Amino acid sequence: MASISLFNIVFSKESASYYTGELLDGDVVLHLDDSLRFNGIMLRIHGKAKASIQIQADNYPRKDKVHTNQQDWQLQHLSTKATEEFIDNAQYIYGDGSPLTLDSGQYNFPFHFHLPKKDLPTSFEGDRRCYIRYSVTATLDLIDEKDHSVIQMFTLLARIDVNNPDLQ
Repeated sequence: MASISLFNIVFSKESASYYTGELLDGDVVLHLDDSLRFNGIMLRIHGKAKASIQIQADNYPRKDKVHTNQQDWQLQHLSTKATEEFIDNAQYIYGDGSPLTLDSGQYNFPFHFHLPKKDLPTSFEGDRRCYIRYSVTATLDLIDEKDHSVIQMFTLLARIDVNNPDLQ
């Protein structure tokens, strides 16, 4: 295993809250105890929504019977789920997939990503069945070992023009 003592993502904003159209930036921090051969550091910006619902209906009529008594009724469970991706952008922020070597030491790899100005929904955390989440994943693309990844969530806030006639 590579001698990685720290691999982390640090946003330039301590709050990790960003508006649509803003610059999402920060550093991928890497501390090495020994030299490391690897192919590069990949950064992925990802935004996704998930929603699911389950409904339990008691005494729902069976479709294959004429309903003459209580046994002709059944308990029915209905469920559905959906996901949608809003952003999915990945690129190397250091290296290009070709082998390279870093000596032991502390390294900061800056990243910059302009969040789209288009209508992106605001981050949302419901119960375990629904959410809108945005994240940054840094992956250390190792040569002879399993890749090492770290994920950091951030909050996206959509700009809303309250003077828009459609909202009145």
